[in-house]
Amino acid sequence: MTYIFIIFLLVFLIYYNIYLVLTKPKRDLLKRLETYTKDEEHDVRDQSPLKADARNLRLSLKDIAKIFTRIDRLKGIRQHFDAELMKSGILLRGEEFIVILIVFALLFGSFGSMVSQSIIGLLLGVVIGLYLPIIFLKMKINKRRKLFNEQLGEVLTTMSNALRSGHSLMKALEVVSFDSPEPAKQEFSYTVKEMQLGISTEEALKNMSKRIASEDLELMITAILIQRQVGGNLAEVLDSIADTIRDRLRIQGEIKTLTAQGRLSGIIISFIPVAIGAFFYVVNPEYVLDLFTDPRGLFMITLAVVGQVIGAFVIKKIVSIEV
Repeated sequence: MTYIFIIFLLVFLIYYNIYLVLTKPKRDLLKRLETYTKDEEHDVRDQSPLKADARNLRLSLKDIAKIFTRIDRLKGIRQHFDAELMKSGILLRGEEFIVILIVFALLFGSFGSMVSQSIIGLLLGVVIGLYLPIIFLKMKINKRRKLFNEQLGEVLTTMSNALRSGHSLMKALEVVSFDSPEPAKQEFSYTVKEMQLGISTEEALKNMSKRIASEDLELMITAILIQRQVGGNLAEVLDSIADTIRDRLRIQGEIKTLTAQGRLSGIIISFIPVAIGAFFYVVNPEYVLDLFTDPRGLFMITLAVVGQVIGAFVIKKIVSIEV
């Protein structure tokens, strides 16, 4: 399997070099045009070696990712990752994320093959390599959504004050896009730019709801859309929603405090078998390796892993209380 991986890597590098040769005239032209189109002030700010290395890595990633833009069968996957990356705030495109998945799969697959010297290790490494970036992406999305929900109460208060001072809804959204911290600032800036480009207010707000997928934000958008149809004092409605969001966040904090012991118990119980297995492997490796070489041992490990997953899922359901 190591030889197969090396051959696959060589073939990929050959195709990549052919791609670089074929696209060299276009890249040279873009490089010459960059002299006349780049922002000098922006270049002065970004002269640090770390930022320069990040830009070079991004350019290399974009060059490789262009290969996947020409594969029609990956169009749906690219669009899915485009939407997910937009939700997470990561400045990558879908095809670039696919390249990262492939690189991780190759690295972890080759490592698993070398360690286990079997096809099972190779497949397990590939699966882990594919899921690690996706798990990281999901964590970024959840973290960004949580931070946005925490900022939404203050955002609604700012909008309400802007409306009371005589500003229109468009101007109130602009005030929020200037005065709010990230990620609320970025999301409302996107919405304002879409409205300035001619997209209707309803569609722009719905697009923001798709990017964030927050129940509190949907409540705000629903109130705005209803007010635009039937009229009413939008400032008072936004103040009422802001108070509701603050009360919900306070109750969620109290619940998190009360369930901290149960969550900590679940984490400890999940890691105890792993710690014991690592201890026995250090003390007596042959005693543990029999579990991975004997079919009965593999069956027992499979049952243990399934039991651990089910137990962790049950504990999570017990300590997770929806507000």
